[in-house]
Amino acid sequence: MKNCLLVLIYILINLGCARQEPLILATYSYSNNDRIANIFPLAEALSKSIDLPIEVKSYADVNSLIEAILIKDVDIALINTHGFLILEQYEHDMEPLVALNSDNLQELNYRAVILSREANKISSIEELKKKSNQLKFMFVAEQSTSGYFIPKRFLSKIGIDNPKYAFKKVEFGGNHQDTFDLLLKGATDLIAVGSNEYYTQLTNNPSLKEEIELVWMSGEIPLGPVIVSERLRPEKVHLIQNILLDIHISNPEAFDAVKMGWSEARNSNRFIEVSDTQYNSLGSL
Repeated sequence: MKNCLLVLIYILINLGCARQEPLILATYSYSNNDRIANIFPLAEALSKSIDLPIEVKSYADVNSLIEAILIKDVDIALINTHGFLILEQYEHDMEPLVALNSDNLQELNYRAVILSREANKISSIEELKKKSNQLKFMFVAEQSTSGYFIPKRFLSKIGIDNPKYAFKKVEFGGNHQDTFDLLLKGATDLIAVGSNEYYTQLTNNPSLKEEIELVWMSGEIPLGPVIVSERLRPEKVHLIQNILLDIHISNPEAFDAVKMGWSEARNSNRFIEVSDTQYNSLGSL
């Protein structure tokens, strides 16, 4: 009886040791969407394929996600382009594996645009610079890649280093759709948004071509990467990458759920392999 008890204790101890802490797959909220529903099917697919439990988390914003990454609370993350560039300023153990990409519809791929109302007669960069102190300018949000980071860098290149002082007023619309709507309502003279929002609005209402002026468009912006902690064993990292590269075929429902969580990614048709060096070119956009 004593021997049986010892064997039972041994088995229980070993079962306890075999239990693994779940990996944390995390992202960040945008507007009123925490994106949990968007990434949960992906977590299920990854968990089944790599035979490890995965827990899904969403942080309040990009900065909160970055903070969690830096204290090693996150194993896999879906982050936006601007957030990844901020993360690169710190020491961290995450590496980019893949990013969403579209093989076609080049005009609809991820870019930043500056738009004005036709009524303002601002249709060129020269007019924008000349009349900047008479104009109200609206970005999307300080953590937005296409709605702040890229257009702000462009404005700096043309001599507008501090929009807050160069324009009559600078505000934030909160998200791309609301920012576009505020331009239509005349609440601002110029906006910076993602090109996807611009083309979506034109598709839904072609007459807007008569109301909206495209002042500037950036080059194509690489979408934010899926990043994975180097704490994971290399074979697991490689497996995760391969799963993501194939998921548009092996699990299209999970793939579609992910891309629908990011407006800038809705024209994507697959993940492609990326590295940190591919994001270094953003300074030239």
